[in-house]
Amino acid sequence: AAKEGTPIYLYGGNDTVSRDLVDSIRRRFPEIIIAGAEAPPFRSLTSEEDQQVIERINASGAKLIFIGLGCPKQDEFAFEHRNSLNGIQVCVGAAFDFHAGAKGMAPKWMQRSGLEWFYRLCSEPGRLWKRYLIANSTYIFKVSKVLLFRLKT
Repeated sequence: AAKEGTPIYLYGGNDTVSRDLVDSIRRRFPEIIIAGAEAPPFRSLTSEEDQQVIERINASGAKLIFIGLGCPKQDEFAFEHRNSLNGIQVCVGAAFDFHAGAKGMAPKWMQRSGLEWFYRLCSEPGRLWKRYLIANSTYIFKVSKVLLFRLKT
């Protein structure tokens, strides 16, 4: 985005994370065009607020919209706004927190070994246990079911 002059929009986090993220990105990529950054409230938006978000993002001219609301909120937001936002939406999970310096990343060896999820679970067990145990197990079950059904036919 910085090399091509593509404006970006940052949607997610909280006010502190949003401010620190913008500072961090600008230090790392001085040429970047940050068309906007905002931290939505930690509740569902009203219809009016939602429309205002769409208008702000579209009016910014951003071509890439990074969404850091966490799973599944960011995915639901992207899906619900797929036809109303003019830029490409990219769901980035905890990347805002990492790049803003609000949360530490797993050691490189854990990242390379596919164990970042384990590091995050140990760091935030109360928040993440349900996602990793229930959601991931459900996903594995559903994928396995589809694969097994294909083998039978």
